[in-house]
Amino acid sequence: MKYCFYCNESIEEHSPNELWCMTLTKKGNKIIEFEAFHLKCWKQFLKDNGVNIVERDNINP
Repeated sequence: MKYCFYCNESIEEHSPNELWCMTLTKKGNKIIEFEAFHLKCWKQFLKDNGVNIVERDNINP
């Protein structure tokens, strides 16, 4: 089971209705860490860290 890095709630990996993503951090060829986010939490995490996000209606189910 995966948990969202931002909100710490569980992620339903196999649900057709749950939108989520993972980030990968590498140093050279070595994977250092993975982090999972609900898509809405990922967007908020980026906004909280000063990233300007452009929303597109065609990517939402």
